[in-house]
Amino acid sequence: MRLPRPLLVSILTGLMVMGSMLWLGLFITNSYRDLQLRALADAGGNYVDGLLAPMVVTAAGGGDAATDPADLGERLTDLSRSLPQGETLGVLRVWSPDGQLVFGSLEGDTAGTHDVDEIVEVAEGGIMWELVLDEEEAEGAPIAAPFLEIYVPIRDEVSGRTIAVGEVYRDATALVRERQRVEAAVWGGIGLATLGLLLVLGLTARQSAKLRANLERERVVTAQNARLRAEAENARTEVTLANEMVLNVVGAELHDGPIQTLALGALLSGTDQRPLPDGTSALGLIGSALRQLRSISDGLILPELADLTVTEIVKIAARRHQDSTGRSVALDLKLPSEALDTPRRTCLFRVVQEGLRNAQRHADGDGQEIRCWTENDAIRIVIRNDVDPSRVPAKSPGGGLGLRGMRRRLDVFGGTLDFDVENGRATLDATLPLGASRRF
Repeated sequence: MRLPRPLLVSILTGLMVMGSMLWLGLFITNSYRDLQLRALADAGGNYVDGLLAPMVVTAAGGGDAATDPADLGERLTDLSRSLPQGETLGVLRVWSPDGQLVFGSLEGDTAGTHDVDEIVEVAEGGIMWELVLDEEEAEGAPIAAPFLEIYVPIRDEVSGRTIAVGEVYRDATALVRERQRVEAAVWGGIGLATLGLLLVLGLTARQSAKLRANLERERVVTAQNARLRAEAENARTEVTLANEMVLNVVGAELHDGPIQTLALGALLSGTDQRPLPDGTSALGLIGSALRQLRSISDGLILPELADLTVTEIVKIAARRHQDSTGRSVALDLKLPSEALDTPRRTCLFRVVQEGLRNAQRHADGDGQEIRCWTENDAIRIVIRNDVDPSRVPAKSPGGGLGLRGMRRRLDVFGGTLDFDVENGRATLDATLPLGASRRF
């Protein structure tokens, strides 16, 4: 079975931590052992150099290499009796360069000879030491294990030649006890530190697992929100298209129904021009009704906007308004040559169309101008016209029916709409966010 990647990383990290702490513990204990033995060996070497070496040089008559080992041993024995009690580190021995025992501080020491190669190695290499812990390794030694055995070359200060090798035996019971105490403390500290690191690692892994679970839940929620947004966008598009289809059908029905009927009535009553009591004629009323119905019908039927750029949509709305009202519209368009999605194309057309109608309704369309540009990833639409303040209807909450309709269309896309009248000029200011609707 394949482990999950986070769990595998946690396990490998834990093993690395334990391996590192094990290496650290071994490094500390080994370093401590070396320092401990070196300190004791240096103490033994200092004793030999400071006390035993002068005795050997004195007994040898100033370093005479021809001195008889037996005679040298007797002189050393005589000198050692003069030493105060407690001056030695343990058992002392002096070996001649050829490996014969010259002196031993232990009474009845029966050691006869020593390996000449070891004596030569000490004479050439300097101080050497060995810690003996096993009784089997201590067989033949003057004291029982554990003990520290130290070899120190004794040289003539004048000639620099090695005239003997001093050997010191020191009981290592206290040394081993101290080593065990220190190493127990070291490994205890290492163990606690390792346990703490593993605990932190475990908590980190647990927290990481929780974060991953939360992240996965957020991914699921994000995916659900994306689906909901897509569905809402589709629903909004379908509602917009359905609304325009209804308006197209209503416009077509008005054109094919009441308008045709009124047109037929106008033809049949064309010969009767008798004025009505208010001074108008039946034919005049029918003509007025026809013009109003045709205007309404033209406004309800949406032109073909598919694949038109933003500039072309604004121009079509302005041209249809000019054709139906006879009023010119000044255009100032600084828009990119790109197409919008169907709902935004429809919204843009209707906002321009309704803005121009308001100008026509309340100011006879004098001084109409349209300015459009892109700003902050949105289309800015500003429609201005001259206005007679007496013809502007009183403000109502949310504006009139036309303004409320335009505002609802823009709200669908997060857009805004403002209307203001100042110094004889009415200004309609709208923004239509582009969002994700651009199609290059």
